[in-house]
Amino acid sequence: MSEIIQKAITHIDEQAEKAKDALSKTIAQYIIDHCLSSDKNAQLALDSDKSLKKCATQVNANARKLATGGCAVVEDSVVWRWVREYFGFEELQSNAQTAANTQTAASGPISLLDYM
Repeated sequence: MSEIIQKAITHIDEQAEKAKDALSKTIAQYIIDHCLSSDKNAQLALDSDKSLKKCATQVNANARKLATGGCAVVEDSVVWRWVREYFGFEELQSNAQTAANTQTAASGPISLLDYM
C-alpha cells in the first residue's frame, strides 16, 4: 500500500469517527474502498475542499430533489454514483460487490431517512 493511500484512509477514518450518522460511516467505507484501488483516487479523497460531511450533505440534497411528498427511494447504485461524482473517483470494476460489502460493513441498519 502506498503512502498516499494510507494517508487517505487515515484521513477518511478520522472523519468517520467524528460522524454520528450511519450514512456517513457507510460512505466512508465506500471511499476507502476507492482509495485502495488507486493513488489517483486516494489523492482525490485528500482534496482539502472535499470532506465526508460535505459528501453526505450532497447525497442528502440530491435525495431531497427526488423526494415526492417528503419521501424518496434511491437505488444504491445512484447513491454510490453521487459519491463518486462528488470526489471525482473512477468507478471500480466490481462496483456491485463493493456496494454489497459496504452495506455489510455499516455499523447498523440504514434508514431511508438517512438519505433525505
